[in-house]
Amino acid sequence: MRLRTPVSFALATAIVMSLVFGVVGSSAAKKKPRARTGDRTANVKILTPANEKVVDGRIKWKVRARGRGGVRAVRFAIDGRTVAVDRRARFAFTRHRGYLDTRRLDDGEHSLKVTAKSRSGNYATTVHTVTVANRRPARRPGRPTAPKPSPAPAPAPAPAPAPLPVPEPAPAPEPAPAPEPTPVPDPIPDPEPTPEPAPDPTPDPTPEPAPEPDPIPEPEPPAPATPLGLGGNWNMIFSDEFSGSSVDSTKWSTLRGGLVWPYGDPYNPPIEDAFYKRANTTVRDGNAVLTLKKESTNGYPYTSGVLHSGNNFSYKYGYVEARVKVPKCSGCWPAFWMLDAPVDDHWPPEIDIFEFFDSLNDPHPHFNYHWADNGHKQFGIKQFGSSNVDYTADYHTYGLYWDANRVQVYIDGVPGPAYTDSAFVTKVPNYVIFNFALQKGKTPPSGQEMLVDYVRVWQPQA
Repeated sequence: MRLRTPVSFALATAIVMSLVFGVVGSSAAKKKPRARTGDRTANVKILTPANEKVVDGRIKWKVRARGRGGVRAVRFAIDGRTVAVDRRARFAFTRHRGYLDTRRLDDGEHSLKVTAKSRSGNYATTVHTVTVANRRPARRPGRPTAPKPSPAPAPAPAPAPAPLPVPEPAPAPEPAPAPEPTPVPDPIPDPEPTPEPAPDPTPDPTPEPAPEPDPIPEPEPPAPATPLGLGGNWNMIFSDEFSGSSVDSTKWSTLRGGLVWPYGDPYNPPIEDAFYKRANTTVRDGNAVLTLKKESTNGYPYTSGVLHSGNNFSYKYGYVEARVKVPKCSGCWPAFWMLDAPVDDHWPPEIDIFEFFDSLNDPHPHFNYHWADNGHKQFGIKQFGSSNVDYTADYHTYGLYWDANRVQVYIDGVPGPAYTDSAFVTKVPNYVIFNFALQKGKTPPSGQEMLVDYVRVWQPQA
């Protein structure tokens, strides 16, 4: 009996301390993906084509996926771009009826990735690399192909019967030559000009053709966009100018999570007060528009918008740029940032290209970088841009240069802070995120908007 009191006290103390540290840890992680609980992760395996195989033509693509709780769905991706989601077993690449058509891919190395989700919410991913070498089908030996015949010419019409010959009249006798005059030593007179033939009476006047106007030169196509403020040669690998009437679903998702399991929870529920809804991300006047609305949803007093490319596009190293206008309001927390692919797979790292934490009181962007090293570490929040500029008053161009050794932000073509410890710079593909969060307890007017004019991603030319 006497031992129960200290043991119970120690146990209670341990529970309280674990709760305290758990709360502190959760608040330190700004954008931790939603936790998943349940049984063992699903097992997934690409059956065909084999890893590191040279392929061409139509290749059968099958997958074996199993899990203790059963597999709910399998997502197929080529080079980081989701191409199909299958909810049926046996799992196969369904968009082309179980086949990978390599003729749709450029020759060279490509990554085939399969992600399975079990019914308990766990994930497993496997990746194969194949080399595409598209070839024209060889001709069978012994069966040469004849040249394509030309169309037969139309038969010539039969000639008309020749008329009966008419005898020609006998030629008139030539006159006798006149006696040759005695030469006169006068100079030879100039020959008389040959009289021009008289014109036909009342000829029809032939109007002279009007002179053709000089051709209007076609305007030269605009020069391809290049990163603002950076020199060198670049290849654009992704872009969206938001020139349509709705969000392009082949590039963006308007809820968090994957295609099969989207959700609207904030990135950090303990300190955010807006739930994400698809209807709050729209396209208007050449901008993607993320709108903050005062409406109670799912326990949150506001709703807002999010835009991420994780289900369609990710990239490794290069330069990403976006022209954005953020609102001025108390507690508004707009951000442009990146996470490692695939979606919700792990955290950190995280690259915060810009964040505005309370744009009414601090109208300046902030950069940060998060990584893992025996726990969550971060570079620290760094304000950048000009201290005397209100960056909520107009559009500004924000960029990020990323290679194996550094991540560095740019604003309006001017370099800003950089994280340069190559040991911890992320080296896996990242996807792009725009979200309009709201700090807990703040009550700005409904209808605040974050506008994204364009997004472009480049990689250096080889």
